Amino acid sequence: MSPEPDARSVPLEDRIRSFVLDQIGGQADPARIGDTDSLLASGLLDSLQALAIVEFLEAEFGVGLEPDDMVGENFDSVAAIAALVRRRGADRP
Repeated sequence: MSPEPDARSVPLEDRIRSFVLDQIGGQADPARIGDTDSLLASGLLDSLQALAIVEFLEAEFGVGLEPDDMVGENFDSVAAIAALVRRRGADRP
């Protein structure tokens, strides 16, 4: 068996997607959630799950989010969440 990959070697979008998939459980096929697919419009992500994502971003990437960051467009897709992390300068393990 291969060892688990180091978090630094896993692309940011993949790390976020993995967490999102854990949050939504079996509601979606992982292969069908692309970087730009809407998590909100599809009903895959609700406000409690978005809060869990905020906590994940703070813990995993050391991101400090501001109240202005707490808008749907920042959490609508894997790409939007990754862009938020990058804007906050935390594209690191």
